[in-house]
Amino acid sequence: MRFPLVTLINESINSNLSKRAVTYYDGNSWSDVSYAGIKDAVNEIRCLLKEKLSENETTYVLLHLNITVTYPSIVLGVLNAGLGFLCIDPDDSDTINEYIRENSFKYILSNIYFDKSHQTSFCLFSKFEGSLFIHGETVGLWMTCHDNKFDKISFIYALKTSGTTGKAKTVQVLHECIFPNLRDLSAILQVSNTDVFTLMTPITFDPSVIELFLPLMNGASLCIVEKYVKQNPDLLLDILFPASGGLVTILQTTPSLFRRWNTSILQKRIFTEQSVLKNLILGGEEFPSINELKSWDLTKNINIYNIYGITEVSCWASLKQVWPAKKIEVDIGTPLSETLFKLETDNKNEGELFIGSKTRKCLINDEACETVCNNDKILFRATGDIFKKVNGKLFFKRRKDDILKRWGTKFSTSSIEECVKLHDNVIACVCVTCKINHHIRIGLFIMEKNSSDLKDLKCFLKKSLPRASWPDSITALDSFPLTTHGKICVRSLNKMLLEEKKAKSKETFCEMWRHYSSENASGFNDFFSDGGDSLMALQLVAELKQNFNDIPDTMLGMILQKKTCDELWTYLADYRGNCSSKEQTMMITNFCNEITKSRTKNISKLLLKGKITFFGNFISDDVIIPTDIQLMERWKLNLGKCIDASPLVEKNFVLLDHTVEGLLFWTLIMEN
Repeated sequence: MRFPLVTLINESINSNLSKRAVTYYDGNSWSDVSYAGIKDAVNEIRCLLKEKLSENETTYVLLHLNITVTYPSIVLGVLNAGLGFLCIDPDDSDTINEYIRENSFKYILSNIYFDKSHQTSFCLFSKFEGSLFIHGETVGLWMTCHDNKFDKISFIYALKTSGTTGKAKTVQVLHECIFPNLRDLSAILQVSNTDVFTLMTPITFDPSVIELFLPLMNGASLCIVEKYVKQNPDLLLDILFPASGGLVTILQTTPSLFRRWNTSILQKRIFTEQSVLKNLILGGEEFPSINELKSWDLTKNINIYNIYGITEVSCWASLKQVWPAKKIEVDIGTPLSETLFKLETDNKNEGELFIGSKTRKCLINDEACETVCNNDKILFRATGDIFKKVNGKLFFKRRKDDILKRWGTKFSTSSIEECVKLHDNVIACVCVTCKINHHIRIGLFIMEKNSSDLKDLKCFLKKSLPRASWPDSITALDSFPLTTHGKICVRSLNKMLLEEKKAKSKETFCEMWRHYSSENASGFNDFFSDGGDSLMALQLVAELKQNFNDIPDTMLGMILQKKTCDELWTYLADYRGNCSSKEQTMMITNFCNEITKSRTKNISKLLLKGKITFFGNFISDDVIIPTDIQLMERWKLNLGKCIDASPLVEKNFVLLDHTVEGLLFWTLIMEN
């Protein structure tokens, strides 16, 4: 099947044969490919695929590629053969076999197998069908034993979502879904054959499809850079926006990726009168605040757009030109062609946004084409985003699941972020939460215009936010950690919040110890050797209870037993679930070694059932659980207490509940 998009791109290729189509920087030197070179390579790939496919066979080709100068030719070769494509993360080689099995991919194209440092295991059980040497690289074709289970009719590509805003899923995208996007953006951005785009987005994220097809269908150029260059903001700046004169005229990226260049760099290199950048499109996450936009000191010769959409209606749904404008408003604009919005509002004109269309439809996971696509009914997909309608315009408020309760009061991280962005010294911010000992902790991470001690911001927030929304910690960062898709990595920020809490907890504990013993306490001595007495020990425990909420009754006894400051902190941290994964691993291993005296021929290994708990707190995910523990016999031990520790035997499993010093609760399975 020949898609209208493919026909349009082929016409563009034939009209621009002598013009540069792709320019590639490998970290050392540049290489260019003309449209004539693209045409030849596309024809070779198409012929190779057609040779191997049975007549009228339609399927997806899995692309396992390093993103180099060959990437556009490979994709166009697949499409010209009447097939669809799905790109897998080239760094995800360990799971490629599992993904092939789950989705029954029949054909694989790769330029990685021939790079010895990235040899992949799928080659070991797939039949090699041939190779091509294009643009200085070898590209190989493999065929597996599977028949593709995807419903390939007029689907142009499929992709796996990252799962950052919900469950990960596979989405199949109709040609009719993506083509209106490309048509609209081509007209709105006034793309010409003098423009230069860059492939900023990972190929596993659907905005990359826009960055690939938009230049090719207009005879423009596409700049591709080596991955490690893309990961280095300074190197990338020199490539895309050299001081001697710019290269890229149209840039699509996420706000977080764009923020890797600080305000000073933006003003001196990108937003200048001499800049060749004419269109900046920001999407994939919340658009920068008005304060942040003002800090960029924008000139009139650049257009900045807020673009919005969801992968389930790939790729974009609306576009709003934010700059230049008489009044800067950061709404999501009007729907693009063949796209409808439906806002399920409450009495505050606020609610979840749904995106729908009669023609722009995608299949999600195991949905059938007959029920979803082969009709004229409007299909709406939930965005999970809450918007507020003001004077007919839609303004993003928060994610649907962003409502939490602390101290009996509801709050949302989005409302905290909204308030923080009003402070003059804040460029950008992210608010995250985590649960520690059943208490919600709020962490605020910010990027500042000017470095400060944060006192002014703290005072501002205490005046502006209800008490339940006050952040427990505020951390200034030069840049936010990002996911592979260029979005803010909330998981990394949560980890930073937890680590910061642990560090501050120990610091607080040591300060109290020194306050009641001696300012010169080293941590290696017991409380009394450091200058404390029994009365001070009582005062210390009382203050610990006020500050740490959850203190074991045995704490005073431990102090009187002359345990050192470090020993007591470890004991307290263990009790509160704050000990490191290394310490937890050691405790588990020691326990297992104690109960395993010798082997048995019936029991092969010890497995973890459910969760191991440390004093009522879940164990760290990265703790190593020994799986080679051998048990010889069923055993019992009189603990001198009324504890039911009788083994339960069912078929070939033994369930064993065990307590050690009242500190650990274990549920273990011994598997035959």
